[in-house]
Amino acid sequence: MTRPEFRTVEFEGARSGTYPLTWAQKWMWRAVTTQAPRLERLNVPIVVEIPSGCDLADVLVALAALLERHESLRTRFTVDESGTPRQVVTQAGELSVELREIGDEAVGEAAQRLAEEMSAVPFTVPELSVRAGVVTSVGAPAFVVLVAFHMAVDGWSVRILSEDLAAILRASFRGLPYPPASAIRQPVDRLAYELGTEGKEASTEAARHWERTVARFPARMLPRSTSAPETPRFQERCLYSAALTVASRTLAARHRVTPGTVVLAFVAELLARRSGNTGCGVLMFSHNRFDDSTANLSGIMLQSVPIYLQVEGLSLAERLKQTQRAGLVASASGQYDPEHVHAMLRDLARRTGLRPDLACGVNLTLPEDRENAAGTALDPHGAAEEIRRLLTNTRVTRQRAPDWDDMRFYLSAREEPEGMLVAVRADTFVLSSTEAVHLLRELERLVVEAVLDAEQE
Repeated sequence: MTRPEFRTVEFEGARSGTYPLTWAQKWMWRAVTTQAPRLERLNVPIVVEIPSGCDLADVLVALAALLERHESLRTRFTVDESGTPRQVVTQAGELSVELREIGDEAVGEAAQRLAEEMSAVPFTVPELSVRAGVVTSVGAPAFVVLVAFHMAVDGWSVRILSEDLAAILRASFRGLPYPPASAIRQPVDRLAYELGTEGKEASTEAARHWERTVARFPARMLPRSTSAPETPRFQERCLYSAALTVASRTLAARHRVTPGTVVLAFVAELLARRSGNTGCGVLMFSHNRFDDSTANLSGIMLQSVPIYLQVEGLSLAERLKQTQRAGLVASASGQYDPEHVHAMLRDLARRTGLRPDLACGVNLTLPEDRENAAGTALDPHGAAEEIRRLLTNTRVTRQRAPDWDDMRFYLSAREEPEGMLVAVRADTFVLSSTEAVHLLRELERLVVEAVLDAEQE
């Protein structure tokens, strides 16, 4: 790679000002305060391919338009004189864009590498919530690379931003008007609902769900590991399994649930088995997009919500149906003011002495369909044969974990081109890296065996 160059993009949006945080921003602020100053893990990379024929001027104009259309990208997060966090929307300013010309490298790999480099440094208060770069090959722009602060975006809004940037680039190249920005909802717009009567009532009802659910939580979800804590204390292991993708979708189709339901049900079984509890209580990450206004909100809507699952005494079919129902109920309570929930938890502890274990979390971003990885339904025999073939490709890797985390156990799952990626990040005080690998392997084994055993019946 040659030495990078920089260009400056000027932007001017329609609104500016200092505002309270939204509920989801308050929820994410806890991660900011507990993990500072190592906030680079809250950086979200976004890579968008540039249509053939666009020149650099088109790309820079499109980036300016993107910032003008999406207030989340031109927002800073600060703390006022009273110690209260605020979001500050900047109306006009400049964004530095790094240009990276590549030689013989694969252009897609170069874009991913630039995203990793730009993500390696945490955001600071003077910065907007986005960084930008453009990868060029033989002078022609090939990819736009953005890195956004997680306070400003979540996985859903990454898709909104990516699709809008791609649409702006196509319009720029063809000399057409940009898609109308009126459909884009901004985080500040969300405040009208959250601060109003309807929002306050919804938050109060969500807090009631929290109270009813966490009252069933075990006092301790994970016992202390039999191994000594490791250095660093938090470790992360990842399972890549195409077999798990096919097996979870096969079970989902068979029981008329979603693949995420299948994974959550078996994770609950493994955690309950390890702790010796009859059930499992975890925080489930809810993405909270229930209507057009939230579906089009270009900002963070992510929050966690408690879910309790009974394990002992239930058949697989019963556990899957229970998990599906409980997940729907929990998601419906996923929008709330964190201050309401914190007040409820303090009051619950004062009245009953109950302090539920809220340090285990599960974040599943799996497809909602019930088909196999190839996109077509497999008969039971075909699924079994496919799973057996794919099992040989399963691999486990080690990822760098933070020095400290407020979650003692965090499991995430999403689909990757090579299969399902399931990651476990854990405090080795309760789950050693060896035990984490065993849990991942057991998850795959249990789901796979549920399919293979059914084939033999």
